Amino acid sequence: GGLITAHTLCANVTTSVNPGASAASASVQDATIGVLGIPTIKIGLVQSTSNTTCAGSSGSATVTSISVAGVPLNIALHPAPNTTISVAGITLVLNEQLPVAGADQGLTVNAVHVKALGLLDVVLASSTSDIHNC
Repeated sequence: GGLITAHTLCANVTTSVNPGASAASASVQDATIGVLGIPTIKIGLVQSTSNTTCAGSSGSATVTSISVAGVPLNIALHPAPNTTISVAGITLVLNEQLPVAGADQGLTVNAVHVKALGLLDVVLASSTSDIHNC
C-alpha cells in the first residue's frame, strides 16, 4: 500500500552436510516507513547474517543509518545483540537475536525490528539458520 518502501532486497541461504551447516543472510537498502499516526522512519542499508552448526549459532547485523521524523539516531554500525532504542513512541530493536524453536541449534537475526504503539510491527533484513538431528 505504499506505507513501506525499500530498495535492493537481497537474501541468501546455504546449507551443507558432513559437517552440517546452515548460513543465511539478508539485506535491505533505503527503507522508508510512513504509517499514519507515527513519525516517518528512514533506514539506510541494513544487513543480517546467521550461521549454525551442531556446535552452536552466531549472528550479526549491520545498520548504516536510521532517522525518525528527520532526526538521525546515533547508532553503532554493528550494534550489540538486542540493542533497543525508544523514540517518539517507536521501539527499534537492532540486531535482534532469537532462538529457533524446535531446532537442535538455530538463530534468527533481524537487523531492525520496528514496533510502534500497536500500529506497526515490521522486521527488515531477517536471517534464520538452524540445524536438526545433531
